[in-house]
Amino acid sequence: MKEDVWSNLRYQSRREYRDAFEGFLKTLDVDLFATLSFSQNTRLQQARPLLGQWFARLDNHYLGRGWTRWSSDERTFAVAVSENIDTNLHYHCLMRLPAWGRTQAIDETAGALDRYWRRLAWGGTCGVVLIYDLPTLARYMSKQLVRPGYEQHYLFASEFHAH
Repeated sequence: MKEDVWSNLRYQSRREYRDAFEGFLKTLDVDLFATLSFSQNTRLQQARPLLGQWFARLDNHYLGRGWTRWSSDERTFAVAVSENIDTNLHYHCLMRLPAWGRTQAIDETAGALDRYWRRLAWGGTCGVVLIYDLPTLARYMSKQLVRPGYEQHYLFASEFHAH
């Protein structure tokens, strides 16, 4: 049903949706931007669980073995937006790591995030940078949301938390 409604919306409505999503991204308390790619033609159905596993591994790394007992507010926060879903699927993520992760140097943090991603997505890449210009990144991440079918493929790390 969601797909049918979306496909009937005018381009103007899709632009308004994109602009609203961009506005939402600009309000987030995040400090890292990550781009996650896959080595082969990975489909959305395969990619989503990989991201959930990646977030879990990051929480385990930064919070320890009891990471599942921590509240969502204390765990990895991320919004991941898919791009090029039919050709070269990859995700852009705005992130905030658990407290200990935010005390590390960016090189150390980027190394940890990349290491855990490569264990899940063989041959994939994980580029991580500090955020200096959130409005520009928000615009960049939401640019493909005007395309039919794209509005339903973003995700939050908290979707994978037990409630």
